[in-house]
Amino acid sequence: MATQNTVTLFLFSSFLFTVITSTQTCPNAACRRGDPVIRFPFRLENLQTNSCGYPGFTLSCDREKQTVVNLPMSGPFTLQGIDYGTQEIWINDPNDCLPARLLSLNLTDSLFTGVYYQDFTFFNCSSDYTMYRLNPIACLSSSSNMVFATSAFRVVKFLSSRCNFITRIAVPVELPFYEQVLSSDLSSDLRLAYVVPGCGRCESRGGRCGFKNNSSLEIACTNAPRHGLPRSARYAITIGAGVPTLLFAVGLVCVSSAAGSRSLARDAIACRNSALQLFHSPHSLRALTGPQ
Repeated sequence: MATQNTVTLFLFSSFLFTVITSTQTCPNAACRRGDPVIRFPFRLENLQTNSCGYPGFTLSCDREKQTVVNLPMSGPFTLQGIDYGTQEIWINDPNDCLPARLLSLNLTDSLFTGVYYQDFTFFNCSSDYTMYRLNPIACLSSSSNMVFATSAFRVVKFLSSRCNFITRIAVPVELPFYEQVLSSDLSSDLRLAYVVPGCGRCESRGGRCGFKNNSSLEIACTNAPRHGLPRSARYAITIGAGVPTLLFAVGLVCVSSAAGSRSLARDAIACRNSALQLFHSPHSLRALTGPQ
């Protein structure tokens, strides 16, 4: 029995040491002040080791010290923000022409997917339609032509007979549009989400996620505060509230049973003492301490 307890303690200590060591050897990092703080499942190349991040979540710092995420079929994007609790990221184009990147955006082999999608139709127009309150995409336009992106059916119908159709794409927008957009320069960040690894619940509770060990991709949550009362405390409160009620009920039974007797007081006292002895017996005391 002692050997079994020793082995169990050793295995638990080894697991705890692995998780704590992983957390301590992977401090937070950032490309520059004000940039997103990077921690598991992400890691910064050359600043954090491979064990500090989940496969596919490696980030880098470019020459301008911007945080960069490289999407497999779409190339590099600047990382604008991370929400570890909701498992979402915000990205943009390092060259300040996000609409051009949208034309070739492909998340098929990526670990990320859009949170909200909005369909936009692109047109290349040789005439100026800003008088119709249409907002051109500056980085795709020139002095001789203007590029517009719209999600409004009536604008699509209007431009279809006057401009060259480019493409129609689903854009992973930052926030959903509850009304059709006449036109947009589509410069706002793209909002993407990831499902694996599932660290959101741990992060939302204030914990930190990391690898459970060095031999698998299994993850563990550390430093997450526990909420609510311990099981033993809940048990004690339940018993504490229930025992007086039960004693009161026993007392009523004792008085009722002795009501027809001449020795009412004597019988009631004897009944009460028997009940008290029952609750002070070793078996009852063991039950009151709750689950061990």
